Amino acid sequence: MKYWQTALSIFALSASLALAEDFKTVNGKEYKNAQVSRVEADGIVIRTKTGISKIYFLELPKDVQERFHYDPAQAARLAAAQHETATPQNTALAEQERQQEQQSRAEARTTNTRTVLEVESDQQSFLDKPFMLQGTIGISTYYNYGYNGAEETHYSFEITDSTGRGCAAYMERSKAGNLRERLLSAGSSLKGAFTVVLLGGRYYYDIKRPSIHASGLLVELLDYRLEQ
Repeated sequence: MKYWQTALSIFALSASLALAEDFKTVNGKEYKNAQVSRVEADGIVIRTKTGISKIYFLELPKDVQERFHYDPAQAARLAAAQHETATPQNTALAEQERQQEQQSRAEARTTNTRTVLEVESDQQSFLDKPFMLQGTIGISTYYNYGYNGAEETHYSFEITDSTGRGCAAYMERSKAGNLRERLLSAGSSLKGAFTVVLLGGRYYYDIKRPSIHASGLLVELLDYRLEQ
C-alpha cells in the first residue's frame, strides 16, 4: 500500500511539473502561466514567458508548500550546508581580491613614482596631476610663495626623495594632525611613500624667468603611507 501511495505522489508531482499554472506569493506577487521545471528543498524553479525564476517556499501559501512537500527542517539543513561550503570559498575569494588590490596599488605606485629633480625640471607638465614621492618626511616651518600665509590652514613638511633631493610639502591641518604627532613623537624624519600634487592655484612664476618656479618645488601633500 505504501508503495502505491509513493508512486501516486510521484506521479502527481510529475504532472504538476508539466502543467502551466499561476502562482501568487504571500506578498501578492503573481507569476502567470508558469511551468514548474524543478523542485528544490527551499523552493520551486519556474519558467514563464519572461524567463526562469525561483520562488522560495517561504514566499508561497501553505497549501502550495504542502503540495510540493516542503520540509522546513530539510531546507534549514541545506542552507546550513551551503553556508559551511560558501564561507571558506568567500574567505579565499576575499583574500585573493585583497592581494590583487595590493598588487595593483604597488604597480600604480611604481609607475607614478617621480623624483623631485624630475618634477622640478618640467614643473608645468606636472601641474594638478598627482604623483608619488618616496623617501622621508620631516616637520618644517617654511611658508612662502603660493603658501605664504597658509600657516592657519596647513602644516609645513619637507619631503626628501630617495635621491636625497628635498622639496616643501603642505598638508591641510585637518588631515595632517596624526602625521605631525607621529613625527614629533619620533623626533626625526620618517620613511614612507607620499602622494602629492603641484597645485596650479598655488604655482608661482618668476616674472623674469617665467619658465622657472622661483621657489623651487612646493607641493600639496594629499596622502601618505609611512613604513612601520
